[in-house]
Amino acid sequence: MGVAEWLENHADRLAERSRWRADVAKLVVTFTTGVAATVVGTALQVAPTNKTDRVATWLLGGTVVLALAVLVLDRLREPDHAAVLAESAIHGWDEATLIAELRVEVLATAQFNHRWLAVVRGALAVQVSTAIGAGTLAAISLLREVGP
Repeated sequence: MGVAEWLENHADRLAERSRWRADVAKLVVTFTTGVAATVVGTALQVAPTNKTDRVATWLLGGTVVLALAVLVLDRLREPDHAAVLAESAIHGWDEATLIAELRVEVLATAQFNHRWLAVVRGALAVQVSTAIGAGTLAAISLLREVGP
């Protein structure tokens, strides 16, 4: 296996891993939002609301907005082979040039996806932190109602 083939295989592995990570991020925000909503909803139903409940509710709202942001940020790219083939037809590239340009497109896409996943991970971290904050405040409110 030559260097070019290894790079193509590596780019394929990176694409699969990027897709997997984006899908996991969507699952995590879905579950953390659901758990936070359950705890906050329970705290709101147990007793008259207090300041802690209101803050937890606002944090839950932020959690939902951030979860939607993570879902919308899933904009990973696929290599645009059609554009490279069209450019090849326009410029009359030989087969070696065409293959080189297709490889460049695959590698550029993998690099873009890697950078974009850093943005998704950042949004995921903020969303999970907000969900934990909302759930924790709601749990504190519930524990206060139960008493010693």
